[in-house]
Amino acid sequence: MSVAQQPPPGQASQAWGAEDLARIRAAVKREPVLKIEDGQLRIYVEVIANWPSFTEFSRGFDYLHGPTGLDANPMSHQEFLNMVTPHDMYSSAGIKPAEIATMAAVNVAGQWAIAKAINKIGAYRKEKQMRDIQEKIDAALAAIKK
Repeated sequence: MSVAQQPPPGQASQAWGAEDLARIRAAVKREPVLKIEDGQLRIYVEVIANWPSFTEFSRGFDYLHGPTGLDANPMSHQEFLNMVTPHDMYSSAGIKPAEIATMAAVNVAGQWAIAKAINKIGAYRKEKQMRDIQEKIDAALAAIKK
């Protein structure tokens, strides 16, 4: 690696090694491979490097006071949700849990009754069709006997 390719001291991240940066620079300088598939230009790049660990990634963070350096964090997720959620959504609009359970029970009973009625209607229709067919057969037999 020549002196011109060396980064100035302090600019290279500690998570990246000098050979990693050299490989990246060499890959960037190579002629890119372009492919046109289905009328779209596709560029494929492979970057090989060590994945930084959590400790390397979080170096310098103050977990007690946050990354801002202040004694108080700007806002927590719950504080944000409390701020943007309409106050009308905080209540159940006067409906008590016992009433909700009653509504659910009435709903289940109603669905059961409707399903039973639909089954009875279907059975009645079949029975009526069978009676109509039997009447036609009886009428035909009576006509034959005369």
